[in-house]
Amino acid sequence: MKRSIIISLLLVAVILPQNKKLTLEECLQTGLQNSRQIKISESVLRSSDEKVSEFTSQMLPKLSLSAGYTYMNLNNPTELGIGPAPIKVLNPFYAYGMQLSVQQPIFTGFQLSSSRSAAKNTYEAISFEHQKNINKGNQNSILIVLL
Repeated sequence: MKRSIIISLLLVAVILPQNKKLTLEECLQTGLQNSRQIKISESVLRSSDEKVSEFTSQMLPKLSLSAGYTYMNLNNPTELGIGPAPIKVLNPFYAYGMQLSVQQPIFTGFQLSSSRSAAKNTYEAISFEHQKNINKGNQNSILIVLL
């Protein structure tokens, strides 16, 4: 029973193959889309591009906002003993605070600009390497098709 099913499946696979014919362009495109080396190269290229963006963003101003609230009224006193005469105050132990700050690096010893420049040069080198991998993939695909 099992043999007959396996044999019938093999016969169907042999008798009814796909009749789709691919052009040279379709072969090259399929080869480039499925290439592991090109996918790895693309991810390294994206990573390098993000490094350039990271160093560029370090040159921009940084804005920060912080706020706080403190309540320390343990036994609800109404007088503060400051000096010889006590002062009557309503709820003296509430403290609110808010701070907004902007920081802009003015001069960092050319560290940020040289880091960004190095990241751009690395990106260009990886871009050329990626293009080389694509061209190498095209050559390999053409050789396989010609064989």
